[in-house]
Amino acid sequence: MDGAFSFGPQVTLGLGTGSTTWNYAADPDEATCTFNGIHLSSIFGIGVRTDLSEFMIAMIFSLGPQCAHVSIPRGPIRAPCLPCPPLSPFLESALPRPVPTRVLSAIAPANLFPARRASALLALAAAAAFGAGGSAGPAWAQAWPVKPLRLVTPFPPGGALDTTARVLAPRLGEHLGQPVVIEPRTGAGGSIGAEFVAKAAPDGYTLLMGTATSHAIAAALNPKLGFDLQKDLASVSLVVNSPLVLVMHPSLPVKSVKDLLALVRKRPNELSFASHGNATVSHLAQELFRAQAKVGFVHVPFKGSAPANADLLGGHVSLLFDSVAPSLGNIKAGKVRALAIATDRRVAALPEVPTIAESGLPGFSANNWFAVFAPGATSREVVNRLNAEIVKIVANPEVRTRFIELGLEPQSSTPEQLRDLVAADLKNWSRLIRDAGIKGD
Repeated sequence: MDGAFSFGPQVTLGLGTGSTTWNYAADPDEATCTFNGIHLSSIFGIGVRTDLSEFMIAMIFSLGPQCAHVSIPRGPIRAPCLPCPPLSPFLESALPRPVPTRVLSAIAPANLFPARRASALLALAAAAAFGAGGSAGPAWAQAWPVKPLRLVTPFPPGGALDTTARVLAPRLGEHLGQPVVIEPRTGAGGSIGAEFVAKAAPDGYTLLMGTATSHAIAAALNPKLGFDLQKDLASVSLVVNSPLVLVMHPSLPVKSVKDLLALVRKRPNELSFASHGNATVSHLAQELFRAQAKVGFVHVPFKGSAPANADLLGGHVSLLFDSVAPSLGNIKAGKVRALAIATDRRVAALPEVPTIAESGLPGFSANNWFAVFAPGATSREVVNRLNAEIVKIVANPEVRTRFIELGLEPQSSTPEQLRDLVAADLKNWSRLIRDAGIKGD
């Protein structure tokens, strides 16, 4: 049952004592316990029985205003504590005895926050309930997070997804009170990073900055992935839409989509069209463009936006569907020319650039988005907390301005809205992949 826990052969007790690491071991046979190899009676000056409740009480009276938390297989419960008088009848009755403890090890987070004494008592009671086989999902969620989180990015640095993650991560860390570290895990069109998160512990500490490519397109391209994108990854929130722009090397003698199509029809299957990689959204936008315009190009796949842009700047390829964010600087510097926006509306960062639909291919729309996902079994409480914080961040005027300046469109969502978006994209991209005969690498 979700939220039900019991102690295994090892539990963790954390003490807010700076960076010191403490170790506690109990020997039920001898009815003794030690702290860093010293008998507890030597430290606290009191006799301590080999059970969790007595040890926690001794710890409170010894550490005073420090903070404690108990970690269990699914996640931690934190018991922030303030100095208090002799044990109250409430705490006395709340802690069942005995609660057998086999091994306790403690690692001291430096930034656990103190709280009111009432909260401490309730958290301690919940921790004791776990020892007795009880459940307290909400109490665990209130304690989370007690250590840094990692945000996995499934594409190389330098692209729009990496840019989005670098805007979001520090602010999410501020909101949660713990650092959020970006961890690239790239390859296979985003599937490597997505699979890593799908198979990670569902404790709220490993998240994915997912994309249309790592979700809908990967599932459409390979129904036999080693994981189920819709079941093994929990939707948290959309963060931005990342509009695609059709950019070209300025040596091409064209100034519009109409000019480009006229040139391609004179020189069929000659112009090179770069992409972020085989079966990425950059590639599929190209295939959609080719199919609707009924023209031919030479597809040149790269491993991400940065290397594709490098070859476009060097004149080694002629065209590229890229996210606006990484191309914006080159467009404004005149190093590449923006022909059209691939989505159904213009973008604020390039208001003078028309859409492809405006430029002669009515109905054309190829959108990319970036969103946060968690392992599928992550508790609803943690998903809701993450969603609430991301919604606040995306709504922040400073953040919105920054995203817009980068050519991104800030847009949060509920978990349910994001799940529906993935399902709709899966349906739409599946049809194009089938019709175009696209295969994965």
